[in-house]
Amino acid sequence: FSDDPVTRQVRLVTTSRFNCTDATTAVITIHPKPKARFEIDRVIDCALFDVPVTNTSLNADRYYWDFGDGSVLDTTSMGPFHHVYDNMNDEIATYIMKLTAVSDYGCVDSTQQKVYVYPRTIADFTFNDAGCSPFVAHFTNESVRGNTYMWDFGDGTSLSTTDPTNVYFNFTGVDTTFLVTLISTSIHGCVDSRTDTVEVYAQPYAEFIASPTHQAFPSSEVSVTNMTTPGNWSYHWEMGDGSTSTLEDPQPHAYSGWGDYQISLYVSSQHCADSTFHTIRIFPASVVAEFDTLYPGCEPHTVRFTNRSIYGDSYLWDFDDGTTSKEYEPEHTFEQYGLYNVKLTVTGEGGRDYAYRRVEVYRMPHVEFKVAPELVMLPDQYTKFFNLSEYGFSYLWDFGDGNISTEESPSHLYKAMGIYDISLDVWTEDGCTDRLVKPAAVVVVGEGEIFFPNAFKPDMDGPNGGYFDLTAPEKNNIFHPLWEGVDEYHLEIYNRWGEQLFVSDDVNIGWDGYHDGTLCSQGVYVWKCSGNFVNGQFFTEVGDVTLLHHRR
Repeated sequence: FSDDPVTRQVRLVTTSRFNCTDATTAVITIHPKPKARFEIDRVIDCALFDVPVTNTSLNADRYYWDFGDGSVLDTTSMGPFHHVYDNMNDEIATYIMKLTAVSDYGCVDSTQQKVYVYPRTIADFTFNDAGCSPFVAHFTNESVRGNTYMWDFGDGTSLSTTDPTNVYFNFTGVDTTFLVTLISTSIHGCVDSRTDTVEVYAQPYAEFIASPTHQAFPSSEVSVTNMTTPGNWSYHWEMGDGSTSTLEDPQPHAYSGWGDYQISLYVSSQHCADSTFHTIRIFPASVVAEFDTLYPGCEPHTVRFTNRSIYGDSYLWDFDDGTTSKEYEPEHTFEQYGLYNVKLTVTGEGGRDYAYRRVEVYRMPHVEFKVAPELVMLPDQYTKFFNLSEYGFSYLWDFGDGNISTEESPSHLYKAMGIYDISLDVWTEDGCTDRLVKPAAVVVVGEGEIFFPNAFKPDMDGPNGGYFDLTAPEKNNIFHPLWEGVDEYHLEIYNRWGEQLFVSDDVNIGWDGYHDGTLCSQGVYVWKCSGNFVNGQFFTEVGDVTLLHHRR
């Protein structure tokens, strides 16, 4: 029964039937038996029951714990620990805590203790958790296994009802948070609590004073004094005429016309808002008719009228040319030159008034000209420009070749061939201008000339038709002229006996040296050419040409 191992010596003597004997001895060690023991400070409490356990076992090396709630612990430690028992049922729960102590020699001992756990109560509730002051909060108690309840609303009030209602007030200018606590107590005295927050937003109360409330136009300035309760608010003012302001204290506002105006003030925070309005009145003023000075212009003269009238409702314009308009700012075109007296009649609530202005419309020039001659030849033929314009004071000619003139009826010598557009700009003494452009009014051609060679070598393998191109390389296989400015052309070729061999009326077709498909003999031939240049000048040329044969 010692806590220490005990050694014993065992001797065995054996004797036969013939009294023969023998003996042997052995040493036996007897280890101490474990003593399973533990201590807890109490055996009954509310869930969650946190049980402190102290292991006081002796002579053991390993400990097997069965807490009776489905959880176990296998350990070699004797250190103190905690185990938490729960009870989510409606009755008191009984758990058996059992300890089995085992030594390294296989010796075993066990002990157990009953633990009683009251049902757990759970405090819980739902509610509308935020709103503007005054905020009515409705609380719904969702506690489990509660018997009595205590509510602390965080504003100095409390209640012990199950599903209470509380009215929160926030008289400050900032949002305020209140802590709400519910304490639920079961029939066994078990307690649970839950705390949540109620946000009561600051509520603005909009108010202002408008001054003056009545006045006569053109006096129209109104001041507003903000009487809204203090706070971190946003402000939106509507002055009743389309203008707005977001200032807490806006500047005095001047109205552009008379009438009744509703001034509205909207005050808001992120969550709450309030509004109010007051009406002011401005009485109408006398009508004043006025419009801007009218500046002269060239016919047709379009005028955009700028109306400077005030306090008018309707407008009648008389343009002194038989037409009228009821537009506020009409645009009118005076089609003919002359002096016009424009009258504006303005009618409004304050009466009627008139305004007059004079506008002068200047005459436009009439542009016309003729050109002679229209076809000129380089290098020394002038073109004459005849100005037939009316009401002109100054002129600008553009001859189409980069040259201009300010003469009334100039002459011009062109230096290059081409087709030229002619334009004439005409200004009156009043600065009115018009332009006339005549496209392709002048055609300039080069100097007329024509030259013939005195010999050529026709193709020996047959006629080629005589067509030639002056821009192509010269082969000298066709008898033809070098020419410029030729309009009409006639060429004849004769042999030495006066027989006509070839005739052409096309300056681009010469003699290929053949007659009726047969190559003419080598020798001298007489030619005669006549025609007209593009400027109408007649020309005639006579000469001879040597036809030379050559090897193929």
